[in-house]
Amino acid sequence: MVKNLYQLLTEIANERAVEVVNDIAVSNKTYKQLTQEIKKSYDNIRNNLPIEHKKFLDKYEDVIGMRQTLTFETLYKLGLINGIKICNLCDKLKNNDLKQLKHLLKIYTNHTNCLSD
Repeated sequence: MVKNLYQLLTEIANERAVEVVNDIAVSNKTYKQLTQEIKKSYDNIRNNLPIEHKKFLDKYEDVIGMRQTLTFETLYKLGLINGIKICNLCDKLKNNDLKQLKHLLKIYTNHTNCLSD
């Protein structure tokens, strides 16, 4: 049962990480600009490579993509765990401390909102 719960949470976290990345890709101007620069550079490299070397560049791109996916999934899982820890901490805090924590979280959330420019 615990293994099934862990697998379910992992799947949910991975799916949510993909949703967040897709949202950033659509809504963040800086991300779009960087993606265009990467694509342009990649295309320049690929178009100037001998055909027998293009497979190495393709493999490189695949491995970079897998690493990036792993990073996003891990960061999302850590954020989820941190959220659970914060909820547990809130249960233990006194009412006044809880108000201060909520205020700090609001400031932090407003400061770190990076989904759009």
